[in-house]
Amino acid sequence: MIWALLACTPAIAPVEAVEIPQISAPRLLRRASLDLRGTLPSTAELDSAEAQPEGIQATIEQWLLEPAFQERLVLMLGEQWHTRVEAFPIEAWDYDLEDQEYAFERAVGEEPLRLAAHVVTTGQPWSEVVQADYTLANPMLQEIWGLEALESGSGWVRAQYQDDRPHAGVLSTNGLWWRYNTDVSNMNRRRVAAISRLLVCHDLLSRPVSLGESASEDVENAVQTDPACMTCHAALDPAAAALFGFWTVIEYSEIEHANYHPERELLYDRYLGVEPAWHGVPVSGPESLGQAIAADPRFDTCAVQRFSEALIRRPITREEQVSLGAGYEGVVLDWLPDLLASPQYGAQEVRLLTPQQLDSALLQATGFSWTQDGTPMMDLDSGGLRQLAGGVDGEQVKGPQQVPGLTRTLVIQRLGERAARSVAAQGSIDIAQWHWRLLAERPTDQDMDALEALHSTVLAQSDVQTADAAVLTVLMRDAAFEAY
Repeated sequence: MIWALLACTPAIAPVEAVEIPQISAPRLLRRASLDLRGTLPSTAELDSAEAQPEGIQATIEQWLLEPAFQERLVLMLGEQWHTRVEAFPIEAWDYDLEDQEYAFERAVGEEPLRLAAHVVTTGQPWSEVVQADYTLANPMLQEIWGLEALESGSGWVRAQYQDDRPHAGVLSTNGLWWRYNTDVSNMNRRRVAAISRLLVCHDLLSRPVSLGESASEDVENAVQTDPACMTCHAALDPAAAALFGFWTVIEYSEIEHANYHPERELLYDRYLGVEPAWHGVPVSGPESLGQAIAADPRFDTCAVQRFSEALIRRPITREEQVSLGAGYEGVVLDWLPDLLASPQYGAQEVRLLTPQQLDSALLQATGFSWTQDGTPMMDLDSGGLRQLAGGVDGEQVKGPQQVPGLTRTLVIQRLGERAARSVAAQGSIDIAQWHWRLLAERPTDQDMDALEALHSTVLAQSDVQTADAAVLTVLMRDAAFEAY
């Protein structure tokens, strides 16, 4: 019968490939530089891209090997992992670090991101992210959590916890579990929902649930017997059972939250009544949970989706995921050149610079960074500008801003004014060269006429420095500068 039905089904016409309009070679180089280095390309680099566009790919592949790419990965992953927040169950003052709140928050929140970025940039299989026997820690984390550094260095280095916790990459990091903390009643379920979304792209919280008349007041029994509850709990609870060594029962205690509790590992039997497992695969704890996640068929496809969306700056379709992931074999670094050479990456789509890209790009190009008491305002929400400029705070804003908005426009205006004054104070400017440097576009005669007219108008009422600053401010407020 099946074959008969198939024989009667009209043939499906093949989908014709649609050519995707591409940005110019200089703009593509600018996009890749901002994504991989966080800075604008130099005029010399733009000149080279304009003269020899076929050489861009080699330049991009070289940038993937530079230290700046690891820093950019931390920020890109942070937009998805939502760990670079400004609120944790434990605060800086708990460790007598009252005047280092920003540094403390970023250190804690970046721990799992640094580990993930290290796995990528050192060319290791992505599976190492849930199987590594180390974490990444800076001197602050080494001191407050008693971590043992595995290598020398004053920055972020490989380190190990000394509290006998199992090794499972990011699944063993305080930074991940402090962000996705649990309590006596939740019992690690929130954590499972987080790692499911991040690592296998399965959002358990998006499942439609209809309790209807079957809703029960006996919650503990319902999650194991009620079909509506089991829709999620059949997957949540067995995986949550593997994480009881990280289960915290005291809400505000740095000792409670910072340390692993092996004495609690078997409490899952009492509180959840299920055996540890990952979607039907039995596990015995965090270490085997990491192994099961890495073996999950969705793990590799999710990696393609996550890194594609991080660089293409929008959700990708299922068809795009298949196409972009054709050359992926488990090592992200080996596959990234293919992604960056894809039509989707070079497409004529508007992508807005993140607050951190705006800050690092202008710092490198103009020498100006908006700070207060040493804290970068473009990377701070409370008293800062990250959220106002369209950034991801990980709590209230879960995705980057896709279209310009009022507060973002005002921030860019003030940022441009300050950066422009910084440049103008260093001497007279070459308008055409700054247009090329900031926008990666050669100014037309009409562009030059308008900018020179502005310069003359301001100069007639002020001085050269003010006129130069006015022109630069206009360039930094141009849509071609804000987008990339």
